[in-house]
Amino acid sequence: MTREITELLQTQEDEVDYVGGLIHDVGKIVMASAFPDHFEEIYHRRAQEGVELLSLEREVLGVDHAELGAMYLRKQGLSDAYVEIVQFHHAPQSARYQSNVTAAVQLSDLLVRHSKFGQSGNPAVVPLDSWLESPAWKILFGRQSESERDFSRFSLTASLERIPSILDALL
Repeated sequence: MTREITELLQTQEDEVDYVGGLIHDVGKIVMASAFPDHFEEIYHRRAQEGVELLSLEREVLGVDHAELGAMYLRKQGLSDAYVEIVQFHHAPQSARYQSNVTAAVQLSDLLVRHSKFGQSGNPAVVPLDSWLESPAWKILFGRQSESERDFSRFSLTASLERIPSILDALL
């Protein structure tokens, strides 16, 4: 989905957007592996109390999955581009160098969660069109004319509708 978003803006020369979309939640995997008891507490409380995931992660562990993922990638020697995408995928306006790709990752996350594809561990409902108010949408499409934004919105909605058939073809 991240590639679908970035391709609306320009053809991509590399795979940073694609890989960034795949690894954006690596911090959740690190958390589950390194801190299994904390991870279980966070997701149990999230389900029971409905508390916002990032603040609950910070409360229980002292760090959220985006920060933890960035620390892990930095320690593994991955490029700063991936570190920044992972670290700021919930706040793309804070990204300094990869702001468009980071915004595309946030927007794709919202769209996929809205469509209820898979289970990200964050069951918070993403209402229809709420992604149009996200920092990501404003970063990527805020300077477009109204007709261009309508086309982008239509294109992204069409991409979402294609995902089930793409996934079926893979299985």
